[in-house]
Amino acid sequence: MKFQGVIIRFFYDWYVAFSLGFLKQFLSFANTIEGILAVREMARRIFQPLYQDYDVAGYILGFFFRIFRIIIGVIIHLIVFLFFLILYFIWVLIPPFVVYMVFVNLFSL
Repeated sequence: MKFQGVIIRFFYDWYVAFSLGFLKQFLSFANTIEGILAVREMARRIFQPLYQDYDVAGYILGFFFRIFRIIIGVIIHLIVFLFFLILYFIWVLIPPFVVYMVFVNLFSL
């Protein structure tokens, strides 16, 4: 019974506890990136003039400047998300890979 408890605890720590910690780290990093890039703020103010310059040039420049920042910000957010997703899937697949390699090497003797 003790060995089964160790195995269950291992899988709980490996999958559940790590997943919660990983999600917390991802959200923290995403909020940091959002604080730097301010994509939501740019989207909220997309039709306001740049630097409160209320003439035609201010509106046009503000719109295109904010569109550019939104596009760059979304691309960076997607890259960060994909990076974290790949790391997570690698972490999740390590135990099945180790078990697979043990069985392959065990039966190839």
